[in-house]
Amino acid sequence: MARISVLLVDDNITFLSILKNYVQEHWRDELDVVGVATDGKDALEQASTLKPQVVLLDLVMPGVNGFQVIPLLKQALPQTRIIVLTLLDTPDYRQTSLAAGADDFVAKEHLDTDLPPAFARIMQNLELDWKLEVGKSPAIQHSTPTSNVQTLNSSLIEETVNPTDVVMRDEEHDESPIDQNPPCRG
Repeated sequence: MARISVLLVDDNITFLSILKNYVQEHWRDELDVVGVATDGKDALEQASTLKPQVVLLDLVMPGVNGFQVIPLLKQALPQTRIIVLTLLDTPDYRQTSLAAGADDFVAKEHLDTDLPPAFARIMQNLELDWKLEVGKSPAIQHSTPTSNVQTLNSSLIEETVNPTDVVMRDEEHDESPIDQNPPCRG
């Protein structure tokens, strides 16, 4: 799998620099920092151009804040993963971020302990997406010789309706079922 592209978004320029160095140092073989933004508007513009696979996003920024960026970013780039990275580690902020579409939430004070597993989860999801795109999902690699298309078709066939179970309806009258075996009149 190719290196994962990352956009960093934070209004604190000093933290943004520290974060960029941290990411490049810890994931130099896996991640490429393709851009940095200092506010939500810039983040949306850069994301539109760069199409990063992952965005590390602060919540509290001037202008367009992180809470506003999340759904806009997910709408424009639904495959992009968002990790919220904030000082505001409260249950409400966490829940609101995740409900808006963020994929993970990391408190800045726990950057060293919580960001690596968050990235691991994101990278695992991206790898699975990539494998599914090229037809190499783990399920396919470890399946029996029958193709997934045949397996899918078989499961669809099992769920189809038996033609003898279909009830015909009289469309001209009252939508009641037509008796397929009327009584014999003699």
